Parts: sequence; C-alpha cells; structure tokens
Amino acid sequence: MILDDAPDDLGLLLWQAFRNVLLWAGTPVGGRGALFDETAKARRHEQIAAVVDEDADERAALLTLAEVLDPTSGIDSHAVADACAKLQEVAAQRGQRNVRLAFAVATAAAAPADAARAYHVAGLLRNQCDDSWADAWYRHSAELALASRDWKHHGLAFIGIGHIAVQQGDWDSAERYFKRALYSARRHGTWQVKGMALHNLFTVAVTQDDYRKATRLARETFNAYGSSHPRLPALAHDIAFFWMMRGQFSQALGVFEALVNQFANPDERLLALSNVVRAAGGEGDLRGFENAWNRALPLAIELTNSVRETSTVTEAWVNLAYGAASIGDVQKGMLCATHASTIAARRGQEPERARAEAILGSLRSLRGVRRVVGAPDEGRDRESDAAASALARELRTALAHS
Repeated sequence: MILDDAPDDLGLLLWQAFRNVLLWAGTPVGGRGALFDETAKARRHEQIAAVVDEDADERAALLTLAEVLDPTSGIDSHAVADACAKLQEVAAQRGQRNVRLAFAVATAAAAPADAARAYHVAGLLRNQCDDSWADAWYRHSAELALASRDWKHHGLAFIGIGHIAVQQGDWDSAERYFKRALYSARRHGTWQVKGMALHNLFTVAVTQDDYRKATRLARETFNAYGSSHPRLPALAHDIAFFWMMRGQFSQALGVFEALVNQFANPDERLLALSNVVRAAGGEGDLRGFENAWNRALPLAIELTNSVRETSTVTEAWVNLAYGAASIGDVQKGMLCATHASTIAARRGQEPERARAEAILGSLRSLRGVRRVVGAPDEGRDRESDAAASALARELRTALAHS
C-alpha cells in the first residue's frame, strides 16, 4: 500500500524500512542479531544517499531505522518508534494516507505496550472506513491501556468502539460502550473522557427520539466541557442538529450561523455551512439559504473524490439536499441527493445512503421533505423546551467568545 502513494525509489525505500521494522519488532530481543547480514546497514545507507536529499524531512528517520539492520547496534524500541512517527508525520503533510497508516502501524509495533499509539492506528483506520480493523485496534488499545493503567486511553478506546458501532447502525452496542467509557472516566477521574462519553450518549438519546433525555444529556455535556472546551463547537453542532430534526429551525439556525467561523478544517466548515443551508431551508429563509448555498456548494465539490473526502462530506451533501428540498428547489435537491447516495454507497455509509434515497423519492413524487415549523413533537414539554432555549442562548454566547 506504500507504493500506491509513492510509486518511486523513495516509496520502495519506505516499504523496505516498514518491512524491516515489522520483522525487527516481531522478533524477541535475543534473536534480532541474526535477522540481517553484516552488510545490510551499509547497503541501506547507500540507498538513502542515492535516493533521499540531504535536507529531506525523512532522511534522519530513515537513517535511524537503518540501525535495525545492524546486528550490533542495540537500538532501542523508543528510537525506532520515534523515527516511524516522524515518517508518518511527513506522510500526513504530503497527503499520503497509506504511507501514514503503514508507519503508524510500525510505530505501534515498535512500542507494543503503548495504548496511545495503538489508539492512533485505530483512528486512522476508522477515517479510511476500515471498520473491522479499526474495531480490532481499538480493542487492542483498551487491553493495553488496562494493563498499563492508562485510564485516558482506556475510556477513549471504548468510545472508539462505540463509534464503529454507530457507523454500522448498531446503536444498542454503541450506547453500551459509551456507558463503559463514562464509567471508566468517573471511576478514574479522566474528565476529558467524561465529557466525550456524555456527548456520545447524547447522540444516542437523539436517535432514540427521547427529547427529555437528550436535552438533559446536552446540558450535562455542556457543563462537563465548559464554555472554553475545544470540543464545544462539535457539541454545539450536534445539539443544533438535534433541534433542527425536531423542527426547531430558528434555534438551530442561530447556533449553526455562529459555528461557521469556528472550523478551520475544510470538511468541518463544509458541514457547518451545509447545516445553515438545511436550517434556513426549513425556516423558509430564502436569503439565508442562498447565501449559505453559494458558499457550501463549491467547497462540497472540491472535497468530493479528493484525498480529503471523509464521511462528513457525505453528510454535508445530504444536508444540502434537505435544504434545497425544504426551500422548494427540486433541481438542486435532486443534484445533491444523487451525489450523497453515490458517495455513501461507495463508502458503505448505509444510513446516509438511505436518507439520500428518501429525499430523492420525495422529490420525485413532488411531496418535499419539509417539516411543519412549530409542530409539537411527541415527547416535548414546556420544561424541556425552556431548557433548550436557555442552552441555545448559552451556546451562542460561548461560541461568540471562543
């Protein structure tokens, strides 16, 4: 897979270094001296000199990894892991996802007791939609964390397993793992994990259509995060999306508009803009819809089928389709729903594909998908509505000062 990203002499050199590290890391310390012959290190140095410029970012790391070829070097695992981490950092800067993943795996192999490095591999696999391997690495990270009493990554690993379950539509399993993360966080005082666990339990309550429970968990998560937490924009997005799904478009729109400038990451900014499109469409705000649409559509096109395409891009196309359908623009709605369905099918995102197909079906029958503004949803009550309104004001204020 390295050669897919770097089909040249440097790619071959990286592939060789990767294979060498895995072999070295998988061999007991006492047997490593017999892995390579006495000239292997010298030959590798000649390869590096011929292929890698003196000032290249990966040169020092490759020279370090050449030490595993020397039966007498005695290089320790920390130095090997650090060199692999440097190579994955360079690959990330160049957009080489396969090279980055390979050396993340090599880093974890060189530091086999490090839960954080295993957790990092799991996250990369999840981002590349390799759910089965991501799940296995999250579970491996949880085991390592338990053995080393790394309670932060113990809880984070359970959250990661829960995310995989969410991606597969298994919300019962997701809730179970999020609760395990919350229990671990409360027991061991890892408060950053507590906020994340509560946040994810809030998303589960939303899918359960439990308005009171979701409103309570939204408040608990906001209290756990605080007004200056780096995850506050993500929480505000999720809460506003919940309100939008309940037909509370006005509350949602104000928060979404406050969120647009919070995200530097292109796919996160696209998601924020697409939510403004959707909320404005639901509210019947044509001017707000058109302004957000003109900013969101070019970004959605840019990110689609690029190295930066993520599951968030699919969600954004769904939002654009909903917004266009709600405002009554059938042509735009059909365009976006078709894009969403195609991307979701390719990435194996069944919930998003199903939503896109539902929009297409509605548009084809000219029924639209707009909900009635102000219609009381089952499970809503005045107390929960008042709590939601108060939280909306606090979120807008916190975002304005962040």
